[in-house]
Amino acid sequence: MIRLATLRSGSMLLRWLVLAAIVGAIAIVSLGIGQVSIAPGDVLTALLNGPTTIEGRIVFDLRLPRLLLAMLVGAQLAVSGAILQGVTRNALASPDLVGVTAGAGFAAVLVVLVFVQVPSFLLPVAALIGGAGSGTIVYLLAWKQGVSPERLALTGIAVTAIFQAAVTAIVTLRVEQAQAQQALRWLAGSLYGRGWDELLVLLPWSIVGITAAVLLAHKVNVLLLGDAVAAGLGMRIERARITLVAIAVALAASAVSVAGTMAFIGLVIPHLVRLLIGANHRLVLPFSALAGAVLLLVADDVARTVFETREIPAGLFTALIGAPYFIYLIMRRKTRISV
Repeated sequence: MIRLATLRSGSMLLRWLVLAAIVGAIAIVSLGIGQVSIAPGDVLTALLNGPTTIEGRIVFDLRLPRLLLAMLVGAQLAVSGAILQGVTRNALASPDLVGVTAGAGFAAVLVVLVFVQVPSFLLPVAALIGGAGSGTIVYLLAWKQGVSPERLALTGIAVTAIFQAAVTAIVTLRVEQAQAQQALRWLAGSLYGRGWDELLVLLPWSIVGITAAVLLAHKVNVLLLGDAVAAGLGMRIERARITLVAIAVALAASAVSVAGTMAFIGLVIPHLVRLLIGANHRLVLPFSALAGAVLLLVADDVARTVFETREIPAGLFTALIGAPYFIYLIMRRKTRISV
């Protein structure tokens, strides 16, 4: 038994090291690609020496904050999706499919385009309120002696469509022609023009939210056993569920407030992680954070380099990955998560 536990521990450590190495390699490559190519060795030199050269200023002033922001946004959305899927035992639950992303985006657009006097650091708070409100609406409308995966998905799609229509109306009425392209890029999910200011706004939400999620991962494991078992183990079910959902909403909403509506990261990543390491959320949540960071980082790299003269929103690439997988889940109809 001791040898078996040692082997399992060694295998898990190896997976962590491999994933960390992948993240590091992708990060170095990402910092070097763009209209001005920088060799990996020069990127490392710039990171060690700081913005003392032209390459160093490009890395530190332009590419490094965007890279870190992409990783934080991807990590937050993936962890949010993993929590929602675990708490609801519903494989179709994710921030964008239960209305959280659309509601957060609606609130963020209101603040940016209508209530322009609101300080930027309050933007995640507004997105949090919008995401929580829309998520609550979806669950109330989907409830009928419980919430089936199909009803949840269909209700979420309907509510999302309503909020997206409202956002489109606001953009059409309030945005001048010169601002229209930037607003639409944000709605599609983009990190274009993001820098240190946006990173500093998101960083506290990311640190607190992901840390809280990992520390409470054991509660997700207990909830996966069913309400009766969880109650028998002494858990205050509703308090635990509300706390975890609040963390998931905060992570998703704050990510949307700075990066727009990145699609399907919270749906796809937790599934892929569970296929690799199982359903223990003590591992699923941190692995999802790293995998989500990798996915959005790669999507952003493709978005800003696939065409030489034009940048495409990264959210379009995450949608191209996630939408077919969502259809696959619907067709398979195995929508409950098992321990």
